[in-house]
Amino acid sequence: MTKKHDDKEMQKRYVQLQLLKQYATAMIEEKGNLESRISEIAVTMHAVEKLNEVKKGQEMLASLGAEVYINSSIEDAGSMVIGLGSGIYAKKTIKEAEEILGNRRKELEEAHQNIMEEVTQLVEQIEILENQMQGHVASARNETD
Repeated sequence: MTKKHDDKEMQKRYVQLQLLKQYATAMIEEKGNLESRISEIAVTMHAVEKLNEVKKGQEMLASLGAEVYINSSIEDAGSMVIGLGSGIYAKKTIKEAEEILGNRRKELEEAHQNIMEEVTQLVEQIEILENQMQGHVASARNETD
């Protein structure tokens, strides 16, 4: 192999390595986002379960978002409005809401597992490329010595 061809191969591997690292970073970030969403659903599921203990007229704090709450009185703890996606909301019973949230959590956990497997494969590919590049650098040093 000529030195020029060898250098081009190394440049190609370097670019490939950088792309893999960027992709792995993005996947790790997405993994963190999924973990946050899974945690949020778990907290929501716990709150929905607790609604079985709430009586009509009982007061509670209702979140308005951004850590802002308002005092409110429960009129119907047996149903709630839940987002179904695409800006569509529907009134659901506690049992229906628990089922919807459980399905969402399951889907997110599956996506999380898929990302973990993909990140593992990316790390393996990165290690292979890094080893190849280190081997090339070592052999180039030996040639100049």
